[in-house]
Amino acid sequence: MKQRIEKLANAMSVFGAAHHKWQLAEPWSEDEVRKFEKSHGGALPEQYRRWLLEVGASGAGPGNGLFTPGMLDNGGGPKPWKRRFGPLGKDFPYTAEVDKHAGKLPGAMPVSDLGCGILALLVTAGAERGKIWVDDRANRCGLRPEDGLTFDAWIEAWLTAAEREAKDPWKPAKDHENVPDVVIPASEVVEASALQAFVDQVHAALADGDVVSFGKLGEIRKRGPSLSFQQGKALHDAMDGKALPSGGGTLADVFRALFDQPRWHALEIPGLLRTWVGEDKHVEMRDYLGRTQLVGRAGPFLVVQSVRPSNTR
Repeated sequence: MKQRIEKLANAMSVFGAAHHKWQLAEPWSEDEVRKFEKSHGGALPEQYRRWLLEVGASGAGPGNGLFTPGMLDNGGGPKPWKRRFGPLGKDFPYTAEVDKHAGKLPGAMPVSDLGCGILALLVTAGAERGKIWVDDRANRCGLRPEDGLTFDAWIEAWLTAAEREAKDPWKPAKDHENVPDVVIPASEVVEASALQAFVDQVHAALADGDVVSFGKLGEIRKRGPSLSFQQGKALHDAMDGKALPSGGGTLADVFRALFDQPRWHALEIPGLLRTWVGEDKHVEMRDYLGRTQLVGRAGPFLVVQSVRPSNTR
């Protein structure tokens, strides 16, 4: 497997290669692995343990690459995960997909970022020990097994897909005409002075923390040098024709105006968000394991682009 990774060194079109660049960190020693296991309260599955000892402690791997054990990074820089996962020796509580899980998740550890806030987990204890699960709780989609794949089978599936992609890059069929966005300044919807005060308040709040909540509307988060918006239930419901709640200040006014605009017209709040309502569509694509999928949306959907504060202030 290590030799196959080395042969893919120039395959930068493969999903995630821009992050891991096909580089592998030095393998861990037996003492380092044992120290990690003791610190996190459980033994690692044998396949993953061998990977750490013989291939690399992090780097090239499924998604955006494999994490250094004990750390995760899904956009905001490496952070310890010990308060969110483990202990590793306590049984993982599930054998089938679940909608949600509250609190610390035992018997599992994050091993890779699959994009869009989705994590790949390695189960370390219980009936699913040694298998890969997908943690999509960041998008309110719960936890699900990754086709029953063990760690080695998961790596093999990823490598096979990467090798195919390197030889035959995916070229999805064009299923709709690309129409240039018509960007509508949010100042046409909300008084400019009130809008600027709102942007300043958000950035001031983000200077003291990573999240600014707007209640039922959603929240704005810092992700490294960028900002992202996670919509709440009220905005999700509004896509189905329900009214937005009263209040919410400037942001609610902007979104309310957005829903009245023709599709693909964008609204921009300088220094904060650029957003639009997209049309129904179905797109064929390959996922990170090379599986062809038809991604469909049942109705209008909200798209919010992040901005980089350093470029806009």
